Amino acid sequence: MGVTIIPLQQICSTVIQGLEEHTGLLVYEMDDSKDLSQTLCLGYRFSTNIVKGRGFPILIQEGDIQRQFDTIGMTLSIFSFAKNEMARLENSLKVREWFDFQGRLKLKEAVNVVVVDIGQNKDIENNLVSYETSAVRVDVVLRTVDITEHAVNTIEQANLKGAGHIGTT
Repeated sequence: MGVTIIPLQQICSTVIQGLEEHTGLLVYEMDDSKDLSQTLCLGYRFSTNIVKGRGFPILIQEGDIQRQFDTIGMTLSIFSFAKNEMARLENSLKVREWFDFQGRLKLKEAVNVVVVDIGQNKDIENNLVSYETSAVRVDVVLRTVDITEHAVNTIEQANLKGAGHIGTT
């Protein structure tokens, strides 16, 4: 069994820090314990559907460790909360702006994540969490490399039955 290395905590930290600096708003992880409906803030949620990308994996062996590199994609949804519609829209545009410029660079440099697509602003009402609220959502598609490490068990010597006849006349 291998060890998978996807830097989700570092990705979250980079996004939260960048959005807080760019928008001046606090960024919260979305869960049912916080009522953000009347708060001027941003919320985020990763999609639970992390998808393997296209192409074949790359395998590299170093000593007794084999590393498999796969491209994976994930969706990060950012929600803009505010009491009025104009503030929600304005803050969602700031989110798009950050991901389009500074966010692309910071994510690539800090955690080797590429911004693939920034979705359209979507009005979301009454279906985010258990409380009634409205927000503007921006879905951002990210791509990174999933590295899985496996221990390699090598065979030092193998006796093959009939191997003495191979290549001889």
